Amino acid sequence: GVSFHWKAAHKDKSAGMQRGFIAQDVEKVIPEWVKTDAQGFKSVEKVGVEAMLVEAIKEQQELIKKQNSNIEKQNAKIEKLEAEIKELRK
Repeated sequence: GVSFHWKAAHKDKSAGMQRGFIAQDVEKVIPEWVKTDAQGFKSVEKVGVEAMLVEAIKEQQELIKKQNSNIEKQNAKIEKLEAEIKELRK
């Protein structure tokens, strides 16, 4: 996502700060979202973006769960090793 300014003369878009996507960047990944008008201006029609975002969040949550599980295992191993070191030092 980016912030940008529409030129006042462009289509029916209001001038000023906008937030969105760069059509040329989106086109490389999801070409069906990008439309080109008669003057060659590209725009993004984000049909289904919510569904894709939800799926991406689900994937991230799965990754976070796996990472948390690994961290818990590593912490348990560290505690065990620290206890062994403490016992050896006695």
